[in-house]
Amino acid sequence: MDFNPFIFAAYGITIVFSGLAFLAFLIANIHYIFSFFGKKNLKKKIARIKNKKTPPLTPELKADTFKLILLTNNSDKSFFLPDLIDKGLKRGVENPWKLVDVLIKKSILKPDDTGKFMWNKSSVCYRKINFNK
Repeated sequence: MDFNPFIFAAYGITIVFSGLAFLAFLIANIHYIFSFFGKKNLKKKIARIKNKKTPPLTPELKADTFKLILLTNNSDKSFFLPDLIDKGLKRGVENPWKLVDVLIKKSILKPDDTGKFMWNKSSVCYRKINFNK
């Protein structure tokens, strides 16, 4: 039996490049495989996110919002949210992160061009907060 090293080298190269071509094809099309199995869950998650509503402004949230407005001196100047949250924590606002999230979703806090936030005094929810306490 003759031993030809060139044939073994050719077999090796063929096997390696066939494997690489298969892996390239698999990686290029793997998103189709994942989308086939996860399409139902993805649609449910998107529907749940779209239907999620912000909580209403309860009297407790209004009182805490009033505290935050007073902490920023009710001014038209913009401020950083971490500063507002820190001030709220120091003044006893319960869960200021959730409150700030609700205020942003209700458009009471609006971002400006510099990355800071300011009070949206034209917002309907802002005008519902009782300043005569």
